[in-house]
Amino acid sequence: MEDDPEALARLAALFGTGPVAALADGLRQSLEEILTLGDGPAILLAAHRIAGAAGSLGFAATGEAWRAVSLGDSEALPRARQLSRAAIATILSHDYDAEPNT
Repeated sequence: MEDDPEALARLAALFGTGPVAALADGLRQSLEEILTLGDGPAILLAAHRIAGAAGSLGFAATGEAWRAVSLGDSEALPRARQLSRAAIATILSHDYDAEPNT
């Protein structure tokens, strides 16, 4: 399972730039927030929320890593954080006016 950087463009073509950009920005904010959390119980709830949102926007690997964390797999935490940083960079650099590569 991998993240799909082209998913945002495909979703924007289907549903419009505004709604997809808003969802992606919300995910970015959630990812930035979870990266500030330690290893305590607060991260489990945040991880559960992010798992679904990330997957629905094309960040399947990121979502799956946070799902594992939410289920108590502490060994998945470094990968979840690494994938989150990459997802944030993808969201920040995404050009919603570009045509999706299909």
